[in-house]
Parts: sequence; C-alpha cells; structure tokens
Amino acid sequence: MIKDINFDLVGNLILKLRETYGLSQQQFAEEIGVSKGAVCQWEKGMPFKTENLYDVARYFNITVSELIEGQLDEEDQDYFERNYNLDDFDNFDEINESNYDDLLEYFKRCKNVIKRFMMLYPIHVQGKLTKKQSNEYNRLSRYFDVDYEYANAINIGMSIPSIDEAVEELTNFFEITDKKDLDYILFKLFYLKLKVRPISVLNYDKDNSATNEYLELIGKERCDELLTNFVNKATDDEIENSLPIRRLIEAGARCFFTPEHIHGYEYNEVDEDVFKQLTNIAPNAIIQDRYDFFNKERYTNQILERYNPYSWKNYMKEGYEYLIDVETTNKIRDIVILKNSDPNTFYKNLISRDLKHLEAK
Repeated sequence: MIKDINFDLVGNLILKLRETYGLSQQQFAEEIGVSKGAVCQWEKGMPFKTENLYDVARYFNITVSELIEGQLDEEDQDYFERNYNLDDFDNFDEINESNYDDLLEYFKRCKNVIKRFMMLYPIHVQGKLTKKQSNEYNRLSRYFDVDYEYANAINIGMSIPSIDEAVEELTNFFEITDKKDLDYILFKLFYLKLKVRPISVLNYDKDNSATNEYLELIGKERCDELLTNFVNKATDDEIENSLPIRRLIEAGARCFFTPEHIHGYEYNEVDEDVFKQLTNIAPNAIIQDRYDFFNKERYTNQILERYNPYSWKNYMKEGYEYLIDVETTNKIRDIVILKNSDPNTFYKNLISRDLKHLEAK
C-alpha cells in the first residue's frame, strides 16, 4: 500500500473516467478483474492495494502519478470542481431526506479542502508555490476565515500586520518543528466557513453517518467544546433526552473545565489543584512573564481574563489533556448511555461518586 494518498481524490477520478468510458461499475469491475463491490468502495474513497492502482492506471492509459494525485495532467478546473468546489451547495440550515446525500458529499469535499489547504499554506508562506499551486491556493483560501483574535492573544496582544507573519510568530513562539504540530496550530488559526449548524446535523435522526462525518471534520477539540457547551447548566433530564449530547458522548467527546470550575462563583475561591495544572502547562509568556503565580489573590482575575481556560485554543496537544474534566464526562456518559441500557450500573456509579465526595469532605 502506497502511503499518504488521498483516496477520496483517487475515487473521484476513477468515477469520472469510468463514466467518461461509458462503463457501469459491474463492467469496469470485470475489466479490472475485481468485484463490483470493490469498485464501489474505491469510488467512495476507500484505500486499495498498490497492484490495483497500477491496473486502473493501465486500463485508463494514465500514469500512476496522475491516479494517485487524482488529477490528469491536462486538468485544472474539472479537478477543482469535483474535489474542492463548495460553492455549488446551499446552506444546510435544515437537514432532510432531500438534501441528505448532498450534505455527505459536502462534508467529503470539506475534508479535502482542509487537507489540501493545510498542505499548501506552509509552502505559500515560504513563497515556493508553483503557478498551478498558487491558483489552487487562492481558490481554496476563499473558504476560510482567520481567527485574528487568537493570533493576537497568543502573541501577547501585539498587532500583527499579516496572517503569514502571525503563523511565523506562532511557529517560532512554540518552537514548532514537527509538521503535525504545525497542522494543529493552523487548524486553530484557520476555520472553514461551514454551511451547517452543529445542532442541525447532531439532531438529524435518520442515522449517524452525517454526524460521524461532521464530528471528524471539526476535530476532537471542537467536539469537546460542543459537548461542554451543551451540558453546561443543563439538568440531568435535559442531558438524558438530548440526542446531540448522546451522539457527542458516543463519538468520544469529553467535557473540559469551565471558568466556574477554575474559580468557583467567587474569583478568590480558586481550585488550587486545577489552577496548578493550568499554570504548569501554560504554553506561552502571557502568564509566565507577566503574572506572579504565587500571589493568586491579587492576580487571579487578570490571569483568567487574559488566559481564558474555557478555550481549547490556549493549549498545545499535550497540555489540552489536563483540561479534561474526567468526573463530569463520566457522569454524562453514565446518564446518556447507562441509565437506559444498564440502570444497575448507572446507580452503582452514582453511589460510588457520592461516596468519594463524602470521603473527600
């Protein structure tokens, strides 16, 4: 298996070529010597063996490089239209059977757009895009907004002339050398202008396909943020009967600490254990160079205002794990999953939690 292939692009090209040749999936499968089901999976973007890549390229008389890139050498506009064009889709304010298939195709293209843009952007910053890549980058960048507030905040409130300089500052600030870490910063800095509201897709009860695609698209941290927002100040009954909360929990979303957890209802009631965790993993000089951790009574207000613990964007990947509120997450998971499916375990967990609180007192 060849690594680092976007099989969504490969599948879209196979579909285009098969239809151009006037072949059904069954006919094409027989020509290649595979099952119709295999062709169907390929066109849906599923990975397939290296030898099959060569067979498909040979049959359509194209290079393996063209097939892997999902783009014929003479193509430009057609390639962009079938893989990245988001303009053809209306806003999905309401999701129903008539637009459900379009929604799945939209999510598929959104993922392609994000992946391609994140690959091109660092090359753009270095000024090394080819003319063809530059044209593609310009079209993709229209689909993104920039979180200038985050970029400014992470640079200690300094005004940033351009977003390219912001990325350079962030990269230097965090001493980023690993591509995965850079992708994580870019994912926080740029966000796709989605045409769907979270509550719409999470509430659609046809099946979980759209939900799973959406949650994969927005990323784990945003899933956690959604769950935290949904459960904040909600009653147990509201949590139990909420389809969005159930789907987020089943997808592995977790609650994280909110400002109320950090300072209680009074700013001077700091949870010292949580406070210690946050200050130990502070990723930047906003706190470390400007505030005295040991004089919490005096500086807690300022720290909370400048360093908002409610935002996952303030953390690098390893630091973010400290923000997870495991106890609340387990309670929510029990309510939405165990209470109906396994009441005995639910109440056992409930009693166990109460006993721990009593022991702590």
